[in-house]
Amino acid sequence: MDIGNSTSNRTANVSFENGTKLILNDFGLTTIQSGSKLIVEDGAELILNGGMIQVFDGGEIVIKPGGLLRYEDGVTIELNGNDAQLASGGLIHVGNDATFGFTWQGAESGYLRLLKSPQCCERFSAGTNAMIKLEGKGQEDLIL
Repeated sequence: MDIGNSTSNRTANVSFENGTKLILNDFGLTTIQSGSKLIVEDGAELILNGGMIQVFDGGEIVIKPGGLLRYEDGVTIELNGNDAQLASGGLIHVGNDATFGFTWQGAESGYLRLLKSPQCCERFSAGTNAMIKLEGKGQEDLIL
């Protein structure tokens, strides 16, 4: 699934509403171009069972409060460019044996942004042997 179009400079926002799920399995690819967003609303889920999501500079994945990102083993999230974002006000669940993090291509990585939430809530939950690993290119590389 391509969200936005880099060759024609067209942007798009794709929202998943309460009760809906987007499931990405092995070998699946979702691309979010500059100026475009994939938005997971309250009560919706983004389930990553494998495959890859590429977010290019200026693109964004937004998990709103009450939304869920389920990150399983074998997933790759690429945040390509210093303004590629994974913005979460909801819950990120890291599945059994999975290591949550992101990679990037090129000179600069994007970053994880934790959004303000109207109520106090947990931001991460984890299965057995799950890990969170955030690495940047150096001290000047903003990742969180």
